[in-house]
Amino acid sequence: MSKKIIFLALATFVAINPFSSPVKADSGQWEPIQATEVWEYNQYKVEKVSFDKQSVGPISLGSTVLVAEPISSCEPVGCDRYDVYVLKDGSRMFIGNLPAVVLNEQRYFANEKEFVYVDTSDLDQNHWNVVTVDLETGKETIAVKDFFMDGVEEMDVRVADGKFYFNPSFNWNNHEGYSQGTIYVYDPKVNDMRVVPD
Repeated sequence: MSKKIIFLALATFVAINPFSSPVKADSGQWEPIQATEVWEYNQYKVEKVSFDKQSVGPISLGSTVLVAEPISSCEPVGCDRYDVYVLKDGSRMFIGNLPAVVLNEQRYFANEKEFVYVDTSDLDQNHWNVVTVDLETGKETIAVKDFFMDGVEEMDVRVADGKFYFNPSFNWNNHEGYSQGTIYVYDPKVNDMRVVPD
């Protein structure tokens, strides 16, 4: 009941922002949310929470609610990396520097409720990690480590039946990127990546 009330009570206001501060909490630590106003009723409490005008959310992922802000190095230009706050039972947990792609409710449920993304593991963008995030603890785990795929500009991942499916967009010799019609699948049980046959 309190999860629904907190979600319903979230409102976006620009004047006060209890989420942004010069000092960020460490990832995975729960701390109380500082509400701008509070109303007490017989069986529940309603808290009004304010966000920065550049915030994204609230985003509902089942019983979990997220609010995200662009990372400080993205301002004022903008980029696709966010600091995410997980909200639950009047508390918040900070998870820093996540790609924007994870802030999609449909994608979360399509990935069997896995909060998962692909991130480059080298500066040349030839090696990649698949990272999962536990929204209860904030713990990030590398599910697939340092796999090689050359010429990839960006890549998305889908999870199904314990396997990881990749759809890369390539950029060869600085030409315009294109989505290859090939899907790759990685099975961690046998440590093998293959092309999915048509």
